[in-house]
Amino acid sequence: MDSKTYFRGYLRKHFAPLLHSLGFTGKGSNFRRVVGEAIHCVNLQGDKYSGSCAVNLGLHLTFLPIEHSGDLPDIETIEEVSCEFRDRLTPEGVFDYWWKYKCSKSQLIENAEHLIRTYKEQGEPRFAQFASTEQIAEMMTVDDIRLNSAPTGFRFSTTHTVKAALAMARIHFHIGNFEVALEFANAGMEKVESWSPRKAKLQAMIDETARRLAHR
Repeated sequence: MDSKTYFRGYLRKHFAPLLHSLGFTGKGSNFRRVVGEAIHCVNLQGDKYSGSCAVNLGLHLTFLPIEHSGDLPDIETIEEVSCEFRDRLTPEGVFDYWWKYKCSKSQLIENAEHLIRTYKEQGEPRFAQFASTEQIAEMMTVDDIRLNSAPTGFRFSTTHTVKAALAMARIHFHIGNFEVALEFANAGMEKVESWSPRKAKLQAMIDETARRLAHR
């Protein structure tokens, strides 16, 4: 048995049951959990040289469209790569981390146990911070959009701040924070390129939010 197969088998035996005990469904490389309207995703990513593994974390909401399709998420199949907010599991204070499995069997087991322990200490507490729509709504401010800052706890989510602005506007609109939704949408409009399809989506959000405010 090669080291990759053994490592994956060890995680299947010890990490997958932990995730299942915490309410996740799934198997292999992808797991997901729905808590109210919040969706938590875990993905195991192998590197192209087959020598190490990273753990990706995803956060989405049941009412939030998937960016690439415009469809609402399928809570039975959604994966981390489709989530609005994404990050990588790391030990505290580390920006990026990969667990090596191209090593001795004893070191491989130690690394796998470290991965599991890191999820318990860092991954699950992070998800616990974002277990409700209201908590997720607080992970970014309008100033974060203007300053291109990352959302709290999910650093890999700001590849495009206009995308984040649209998501946050939709979240605040959903919970009835229309003034804040309008601020996020306007902040996104300040940055959106004229050719971007997100411009029409932001304008639609501005128009609908303005209508809601006018009828209060």
